[in-house]
Amino acid sequence: MRPLIGLVLENFSKISETFILNEILDLERQGLELHIFSLRCPSGQDTHTTMAQVCAPVTYLPSLLPKFDRDKERELINAQVGLFEQDSEAYFQILKLYLNRHKDQKYNEFLQGCCLAWKIQNLGITHLHAHFSSLPAATVEIAHAFAGVPYSIKVHTRDTYLSDQAIQEQIN
Repeated sequence: MRPLIGLVLENFSKISETFILNEILDLERQGLELHIFSLRCPSGQDTHTTMAQVCAPVTYLPSLLPKFDRDKERELINAQVGLFEQDSEAYFQILKLYLNRHKDQKYNEFLQGCCLAWKIQNLGITHLHAHFSSLPAATVEIAHAFAGVPYSIKVHTRDTYLSDQAIQEQIN
């Protein structure tokens, strides 16, 4: 069985991130099987003409931000219930650990991470790869805690040149 790699991006396909699109196309040319997970839905932005060449399916994870949506809330809650039913003790341990973070969007991150964990279990994802050490990395970390799937993180320039305040926010 070939590995199925889940690529986790903050906003697919963001026009300013051509390098990620090029990487996806190159990985597919090499024969890797991919599934793309985006934490944000595109907001009517322009897309690359090469987007049509991407074979990987794209899943936009539900979010309660920036605008509340009852259907998205229901999908996020269903993932919570599924993970809780799998292992309630692990669920509470991971939740407790994550709630100790000092970050404004930690609840939405946790919900999306749980949803990602639930989806990757059902899709047979064997590895997760996050682009950027911010929101995508935090989401992958939560999914890993629940699903046990190994992960990697690709750090980009904006990750390495953060202000002291931004670094502190990511640590917390």
